[in-house]
Amino acid sequence: MSLLWVDANGLVLGTVALLDYGSTGGGMLLDSNGWFWLVDTNTASIEPVSLVGRFYTNASCEGTAHISAPANSSVRPRWTIRVLGVSGYFARGDQQQIEGITPASYFDGETCSFWTGGRVTTIRFDEMSSVPPLTIDPVGPAHVEQK
Repeated sequence: MSLLWVDANGLVLGTVALLDYGSTGGGMLLDSNGWFWLVDTNTASIEPVSLVGRFYTNASCEGTAHISAPANSSVRPRWTIRVLGVSGYFARGDQQQIEGITPASYFDGETCSFWTGGRVTTIRFDEMSSVPPLTIDPVGPAHVEQK
C-alpha cells in the first residue's frame, strides 16, 4: 500500500514524500519519473521545490553558472527547481557533487550584480538534470489517500 496525493476529483497526483514541507502550506510528492515537487493542499497546484538565481566566478555573469546548494537546502538530488531567467525545470543529479566557489557576480533573472557576500557552496548548473514538466491539471483541494 502507498500514500498518494489525490485531487478533489480523485486524480492521483503522485506518491506522498512529505505530508508537510516547512511553512509552504503543502507537502511534497514524488512523481512517476522519480522527481520531487511541492503540492499545495488548498489548490492542488504542483510547483518546483525552489526558485534560484545563478552565481558566476567572473564579474559579467558569463561562463559557468553555479547554483547555491548549502547543506540542508532545497537543491537536493531529484528535487525540482526553477532557475531565474531560464525556462524549464531542473534537478541536481544523483551523483552531482557540491563545490565551494567565490563568486564575482550573481544573476537574478533580470540583472547581473557584483557579489560581495564571500564564498558560496554550489553545484554547476550545466551538470544538472533537465526535468520534464508535469502534464496534469489538478483541481483543489488535494488530500492523501492510502491505496
